Amino acid sequence: MNLKYQETLTTLYLKKKTNQMNGLVVSIFSLLVSAATDKTVALWDVEVGERIKKLKGHTTFVNSCQIARRGPQLICSGSDDGTIKVCVFVHVYT
Repeated sequence: MNLKYQETLTTLYLKKKTNQMNGLVVSIFSLLVSAATDKTVALWDVEVGERIKKLKGHTTFVNSCQIARRGPQLICSGSDDGTIKVCVFVHVYT
């Protein structure tokens, strides 16, 4: 099998400093979700590179995050504190 890849099309510079990111996932709504060592999950607007929401609740490093592909619009995150957090998000079209 001959696999080809394309060089990076663009680099997104996030406008607010975050700690080390442990996980990233992109949704179909131009939304990037990051899991970080500062105990938070952040939602980013991919088009402008700005953080639009910072979710708190874990008591130690957040290691992973995922957006539901179907059904309710859910974001799940897993942490070293032994918990999984699930939140509902609503994308507002402007």
